[in-house]
Amino acid sequence: MRNIQSQMKKGFILLFCFTLVFGYAQKREVQKPNYKKIEKKIKKEGSDYYYPMLLDRFIKADTTLTLEQKRCLYYGFTFQSLYSPYGDVKYKDSIRVVMKKEELDISDYEKIILFSDSALIENPFDLDALNYLLYCHDFLQNSKELDKTVAKFRIVFEAILSSGTGETLKDPYYVISVDHEYMLLKIFGYYSVSQSLIGTCDYLKLEPNEDNIEGLYFDVTPSFKYLNNLFK
Repeated sequence: MRNIQSQMKKGFILLFCFTLVFGYAQKREVQKPNYKKIEKKIKKEGSDYYYPMLLDRFIKADTTLTLEQKRCLYYGFTFQSLYSPYGDVKYKDSIRVVMKKEELDISDYEKIILFSDSALIENPFDLDALNYLLYCHDFLQNSKELDKTVAKFRIVFEAILSSGTGETLKDPYYVISVDHEYMLLKIFGYYSVSQSLIGTCDYLKLEPNEDNIEGLYFDVTPSFKYLNNLFK
């Protein structure tokens, strides 16, 4: 059996291939999310942006969602009761216990899938859980579920990449969780050397790379609002 480390690498290789799909996003017009307008749109029952409908389509990995629907889906999650930028660690802890093994058998991969699916019930945008599913379904040759997982990643990252370029403080990527910053780096093949906070933006300084990008900016406003509400 292949060990979990090599399988994780395979998952990231698959993710890295997404850059071929998303490369054009760096050249197209981008628009930062207007959270107030999004909140209003997703509350309107019967509309194409009604949140329960969008979330159901996402869970089913509906590839026909428009870009605006993807944006309302992703950023609109911050207005849902399930939203937490830090997630629930209990399922990830269970996964880590399984991953401590030197080699995994089929039942171990099935356990990781079970824990990941449980994590996604509480947070549909838990990208770590999606990534676990990515390499587990690939290893077990569950082609249908693998395709669905890939489709969900694309939905999320098309929304993020439509929000900015990440190149300047005035044009950051907008994310609803700090974890999403680091997953995006992995997809691009970048590695951060430091993190600093500038207002509501994280700045990740990068190791030298072929694109000569010194660092990327990420607006994490929803995370700040979540914390402020906790301490009210």
